[in-house]
Amino acid sequence: MAGALVSASTGVMESLLGKLSSMLEKEYAKKKAVEKDVLFLRNELSSMNTVMQKYAMLSEPDLQVKAWMKEVVRLPIILV
Repeated sequence: MAGALVSASTGVMESLLGKLSSMLEKEYAKKKAVEKDVLFLRNELSSMNTVMQKYAMLSEPDLQVKAWMKEVVRLPIILV
């Protein structure tokens, strides 16, 4: 009787471990995807900041640059 109880417990544990492992793998994949997205956004915003600084030094940027700068300045509000 004790052997059957141990066998049933072991079977339940193996099933639980398999499901837990599968769930953790999926969560890890999501985390890696989010990390890539955050890294991409950080790099894009850094590049935009550099260009903004460059254009800010111009005495008279053209209309397209002015329009782009206005859009970029509004980005942090949209992201928050």
